[in-house]
Amino acid sequence: SEIFNLMEVLYVTRRSITSGAAQAKQIYEMAREFNNQLKSKFKIFCTGKKDKYPFNVKFINTNFAYQHLQILWILINNRHKVIFTRDIAVSFFCYVLRMHCCLEIHDKPRTFYSKLLCKLICKSKLVKMVAITSRLKEHLVKKYSLNEDLCIVAHSAANVSKYMALDSNAKNLIKMKLKIPKNKLIICHTGSLYKGGSEYFRVILKELQDKGIFIQVGGSEKEVNKLKRGFNDLGLSNYICVPQVSSKKSRLYQMSADALFFVSTENSKIHEFTSPLKIFEYMATNIPIIGCIDGGADEILNQANCITYSLHVKDSLKNALRNFINRPASFKEKTNKAFKEINNNYTYEKRVFKILNFITLS
Repeated sequence: SEIFNLMEVLYVTRRSITSGAAQAKQIYEMAREFNNQLKSKFKIFCTGKKDKYPFNVKFINTNFAYQHLQILWILINNRHKVIFTRDIAVSFFCYVLRMHCCLEIHDKPRTFYSKLLCKLICKSKLVKMVAITSRLKEHLVKKYSLNEDLCIVAHSAANVSKYMALDSNAKNLIKMKLKIPKNKLIICHTGSLYKGGSEYFRVILKELQDKGIFIQVGGSEKEVNKLKRGFNDLGLSNYICVPQVSSKKSRLYQMSADALFFVSTENSKIHEFTSPLKIFEYMATNIPIIGCIDGGADEILNQANCITYSLHVKDSLKNALRNFINRPASFKEKTNKAFKEINNNYTYEKRVFKILNFITLS
């Protein structure tokens, strides 16, 4: 868009872009796409390891006090530019300095200070918001009297090209590389381990029995060892559990699967407003998803694009698993629908374009 040529955007965050966390992945991909669309008119200030990046990056200090002074200095010296951030403290500095800012918000404010900052920010006409789900936008409008015209909904996204580069027909080669048995049905979950989630992994192992293997990728070494002990205590052995790996290797595990598993429980603090990165990564694989439609996930997952279950309905998960295990090749229509939706609605290119259009609106 020609109007983008008149705009300079700085992404300012205290977060690292080199950790393995989902937030770091998302910030990296957003910066890459901002750079693709704005070219020299984009720069990101963040923490992380110095390396070669496909965008203009400047690293800030990690010392708490110095870091905040540095961010203030950056903002003061770039008052004519639009600031984009996922950091409510950065958006508050912009509010104080009366600068144009766009805050991407992924959860409701939970601490006293974040609630206070949000209340102040929502009064400003110079600060716009990008909510990760419709539920979150509704919460901000209702709780903080946010002008709904100053907020849009932009769900998470995935870099589909990174999955397209992996040939799904080479599944056996991927399994060989990862030392996964070729003749077993594979159900895989990638991502963090949190309280309450692992009990549903046991259901998968019990339903698969000797027909298949459940693979969990993610979590710390300590968390993974605890998970494995729990499985062993129940006499369950049809699993492979590995701690957090690189994004590239995580994609290989995802592509090795016959189905990908998503769960969201009320024990997770982001359950109500969540738009998890892994859902969109799963959709990009063109592999069936066995997905929980409780909480914020129901804005993306439905019966048309995945094998659904609800933790509020007795035996719903067992029935979804049995449905897949008994006829694993019968879900091509759902898989194609999910893949079409990710390409049409949830790429980073489309997400950034939508946000830039929103920012340019007076």
